[in-house]
Amino acid sequence: MDNVIKALEYMTIGATLHNKDGKIMYANPVFCKLFGTTNKESVGLSINDRNFSKNVSNKKNLNFINDNIAKIHDKIIKVKTFEEKIWIRVNSTTIKNGEDFHFLTYEDISDSYNLSYLYEHIFNNITMGVAIIKTTNGEDFFVKDFNPYACKITNIKDKYDIINKNIKELNMPLINNISIYDHIKEIYDSGEEREITESKCEMGDNVNWRNIKIMKVETGEIVILFEDITRDVESREKLEQSDKYKSMFLSNMSHEIRSPINSIVGFSEMLHDVKHNEVKLNEYIDIINNSSKSLMKIIDDVLDFSKIEVGKLEINKKNFDLNDTLEELYLTNKNKLNLDTELKITIPPRGIKLSNDEFRFRQIFNNLISNAIKFTKRGYIEIGYDKKEENVEFFVKDTGPGVKDDEKGKLFGRFSQLESNKGHLGHGLGLSISKELVQLMGGDMWVESEFGKGSQFYFTLPNDRKIGRKKNSKIDIYDTDFTNKTIFLVEDIEFNIKLLKSYLEDTNCTIIVAEDGNDALIKYNENKNNIDLILMDIQLPEMNGTEVTKIIRTIDTNIPIIAQTAYAMRDEVDDILSYGFDDLIKKPIRKEELLKIINKYI
Repeated sequence: MDNVIKALEYMTIGATLHNKDGKIMYANPVFCKLFGTTNKESVGLSINDRNFSKNVSNKKNLNFINDNIAKIHDKIIKVKTFEEKIWIRVNSTTIKNGEDFHFLTYEDISDSYNLSYLYEHIFNNITMGVAIIKTTNGEDFFVKDFNPYACKITNIKDKYDIINKNIKELNMPLINNISIYDHIKEIYDSGEEREITESKCEMGDNVNWRNIKIMKVETGEIVILFEDITRDVESREKLEQSDKYKSMFLSNMSHEIRSPINSIVGFSEMLHDVKHNEVKLNEYIDIINNSSKSLMKIIDDVLDFSKIEVGKLEINKKNFDLNDTLEELYLTNKNKLNLDTELKITIPPRGIKLSNDEFRFRQIFNNLISNAIKFTKRGYIEIGYDKKEENVEFFVKDTGPGVKDDEKGKLFGRFSQLESNKGHLGHGLGLSISKELVQLMGGDMWVESEFGKGSQFYFTLPNDRKIGRKKNSKIDIYDTDFTNKTIFLVEDIEFNIKLLKSYLEDTNCTIIVAEDGNDALIKYNENKNNIDLILMDIQLPEMNGTEVTKIIRTIDTNIPIIAQTAYAMRDEVDDILSYGFDDLIKKPIRKEELLKIINKYI
């Protein structure tokens, strides 16, 4: 027995020798250091004595060791020393020397145990799927472990549903059209790891994208690391598609813009050549006028698109009469039709006032009517509305070529053109903007169409209405008389002065002109008792139009002041009006718009 004790004394791991009753006969120096005791203090005690258990995290472990002292195998206990907490692996051996003796070994495995714990923590918390695959024969592969994140991204509720299951028997996705088993088998046989970036994983109709790495480790197991990149791939595809659409849009836009500019420039130069031919002269003027309108429409659509993209397009509601508005739309569009096409209007005899954004309402209808005019060569276009309980349903119907069923989904897409409409120029924003405007206004838009038999575009708006009276008469803006009225025109660009004066020359009004801010204040003071309305440009030399208006408002709060501006954004418009303007007219200014707004205030 002395030889045994001598051997235990020199062991590099902790050791204790116990008699058949489990009492300690000898405790070596390493054990004493681990448990903070001495051999003398330990002899005669059981391993679960308080002298030892006070340093052990879970005292039940020592009770277990004491009760099963002859058959302890790799029992892990946690011991608190003076310096740190360490993990100890306990094993027991029984020897016979006339009677049974037991000696226990205590091995410090803190480094490996902590490393194992770290690996387990990483395995359970890493935001990457980890699957461990085992095999016994190199042919059949089974799931050994599956971490929580792998379960999450593969929609597996409990990993134990697949643990120890044969890969061949599991419903696993194809990776780039190759089964996961074939990938695993090939890696196992070759020993070479494989990295598959942006792999397409398909399982039925379900498609996901993964970055996958498969490797064989020294134990013969296969480790699969994978991360879900579906959202990234889809976002990139959307971005690429958007870039593609925008490239198409810019290409079309370049063509669209150049076409009206070419007409404006070309026919403007030719006006001199036909100045004695009244028919040609009027024809060229009409072309220039229509091309100018087309150019403005393109610019307006691009501005609206940009505002919708960043969520800054605002809806400004007010009451307006539906019948009056639709009759105006009818009158302004009926002369734009092809010779073999008729424009019809179907509205109730008693109109209603709708509370919504009239400007955007007109924009939507004009987009739909313009679209119908573009494609309807003969037959008719019909506009109108029906009153419903909760909404008002508007329509634009035509006898044009119609839309194929497989192309209807593209109608309201941004930058898109139908294959059947190729050859008709268009920037592909009109219908898309119209639908988004309708949705912002609280409604919806859809199309019904049969190819070869025409289309019917519908949209709804909330039925926020009041019964309204029809106006008795409408003013003919081309027969407007402003006799004895004085209009003060503040404008610094000579061409614009000539243009506005020419618009007003048939109205018999008196026009006073100022060409900068200081001059405007001087002439206003000289003529303030005679001026009936002021047309004020915003950008002026010396002092801008907003500053001039603020000063005039300190003198007269009633005189109508109309801002002339090229600013178009709603927040810019609101900012301008806050300086004391009654209204605003946007450049380029058209005669019809100018006379309407002046007539409104005088």
